[in-house]
Amino acid sequence: MTNSNDVINTDMASLCYVELKVRTWNQLRENGVSTIKDVMQKSEQELMNFPGIGRHSINDLKEGLQELNKKLGTNYWIGEKIPVQLELELK
Repeated sequence: MTNSNDVINTDMASLCYVELKVRTWNQLRENGVSTIKDVMQKSEQELMNFPGIGRHSINDLKEGLQELNKKLGTNYWIGEKIPVQLELELK
């Protein structure tokens, strides 16, 4: 059991931690992108080349990542943590 003081390692955290429209989330999953790490390592252009991903999906994704102080096309570092409270708020 977790409480709001616990933290979750984001290295393999699911995209469920990123507030996205269902269509965007489904398209990313269908293209093999399922974690925050996966998406952070992609550039906008790489994502735009995926079937079903367009400008609206990219903007949705950028807004969702911004809420976690993250962005596309950046180097990803292992060990960063986000509060469990965020998970509880997103459910």
